[in-house]
Amino acid sequence: MITIRTAAPEELPQLRDLWRKCFGDPGAYVDIFFQKFCSIDQVLVVDDDGEVDSMAAMLPGAIQLPDGTEVPVGYVYALATNPYMQGKGHARQLLRYADDFLQKRGDKAMVLVPASPSLHRFFEAVGMDECFATRKVEILTSALSGDTGGGVMTPVPPGSTTRFGRGI
Repeated sequence: MITIRTAAPEELPQLRDLWRKCFGDPGAYVDIFFQKFCSIDQVLVVDDDGEVDSMAAMLPGAIQLPDGTEVPVGYVYALATNPYMQGKGHARQLLRYADDFLQKRGDKAMVLVPASPSLHRFFEAVGMDECFATRKVEILTSALSGDTGGGVMTPVPPGSTTRFGRGI
């Protein structure tokens, strides 16, 4: 039976393995992500009879409108489905659940960046609208200091041509 729920701390090894299978990142990268950016209670999983087949991290964020109003959004990161389980609708169900989860948390929108252009059609099929970023920023882990949990976004004055993004 399939259950969608928040991940449990003891499932961290399964999450690490799923991440490795889907993205190929080294374990140290995944460890840094969970130590500095995302607690287990912010990860949703698709549990199929005790096996974690899909996962997605629900990171808090905000979009600042030109008038200075800040709108809370949930950034879906590391959406992954075990390659052997793809095509069974798990990611689609997880995204629907994530939308409800984020609404209950108070987020006004869900933001997701597809890992590759080939995924744009999939996200369109699940009802997401496409938008575009002007650039991507990568930060070396050696540049991090202290607890970065959640990060901080600084307001940009209305009319400014400055654009910025946040990544790990």
